[in-house]
Amino acid sequence: MIITISGEPGSGKSTVGRKLARELEYSFISIGQKIRRIAQEMNKDILELMKDKQSFKKVQEHIEQYLDSLSEKDNLVIDGRDAFYHLRDALKVFLSVDDRVAAIRIFNDKREGKPPFANVEESLKALQERKKREQALYKNMHNIDIFNMKHYDIVIDTTHMSIEEVVAQLQHSL
Repeated sequence: MIITISGEPGSGKSTVGRKLARELEYSFISIGQKIRRIAQEMNKDILELMKDKQSFKKVQEHIEQYLDSLSEKDNLVIDGRDAFYHLRDALKVFLSVDDRVAAIRIFNDKREGKPPFANVEESLKALQERKKREQALYKNMHNIDIFNMKHYDIVIDTTHMSIEEVVAQLQHSL
């Protein structure tokens, strides 16, 4: 089985994906991490890359080929905004979260490569701009709304849930 995890920024996609993969003894693949690595090789941060439509299109073509190569694999959990679109036979999971809660999570996230925010309000504003930008980007590329729940088999609101609770709910749904 292949499980794709999509969702809103700050919903816990990567953390849930890693933990679910460990619990199921599946391999975990983060498409966002692959894109960040490519951006780094191009001496850009992820935001710069996404604003440069030509460069992002090339990166996206590379990612799409990679995702297509995974379609015959098994025992994978894939965290990626549009992975559900490319791996149509996968179990498609979407994680939602309240914007303010997401902004707090992102503000408190100390992972490398994250833009520093002066406060939660700045994080919230950046989050809302990012959601609009990403929604428009995928609408333009594939004519899909990545935030439309009709694309997904399982939708979980992670606003008031721990990572363990989300993973347990997913395991129960399998």
